[in-house]
Amino acid sequence: MRPKYLILMIVSALLAMFQVVEAKAEVLVGKDAPAFIVQTNDGKKFDLSEMKGKVTIIGYWATWCAPCREEMPILEALWRTYHSQGLEMVLVSVDNGSMLRNVKEVSKLFTMPIALQSSVSKNDLSPFDSVPKMFVIGLDGKVKIAREGAAQPPMVEKAFTEEIKALLDGKESKPEISAEAKPEEKK
Repeated sequence: MRPKYLILMIVSALLAMFQVVEAKAEVLVGKDAPAFIVQTNDGKKFDLSEMKGKVTIIGYWATWCAPCREEMPILEALWRTYHSQGLEMVLVSVDNGSMLRNVKEVSKLFTMPIALQSSVSKNDLSPFDSVPKMFVIGLDGKVKIAREGAAQPPMVEKAFTEEIKALLDGKESKPEISAEAKPEEKK
């Protein structure tokens, strides 16, 4: 096959993938958050149905994902600052096999709840097909933000923090659907 046609096919496939990613997120934003239950690495049960009245972040990440590693300190800062004000969070690692050792090492660096994909007992939220992936659920139990792929620039810390603060204050924000940068496929 000619290189020119191969490149055209790859570009077409990537464009189609972004449309599918956005379509998946679009289905959830503005709707009641679906069931999601996981046991965190510290042995606690995280049940999304019990989080109504709190702003909740659920993120999927992996140790081999560079954008995920960039977002982790931002999420940790949010956790430390706003947990006492009603922010809940769990970050689910999609790592497996020999990479699980890395998850344990990374977990030691953070205080926010971290879990393994294998510890998820109910997941009607979204498949573990790409990282980073994040969902923010508002006080009313509805999905406010659904993002797959890295933000440009990564997470845009100030804007994201302001959005979380607004949600914690009960201010309704415009739902955000984002499939910004190419998500990294699960390895």
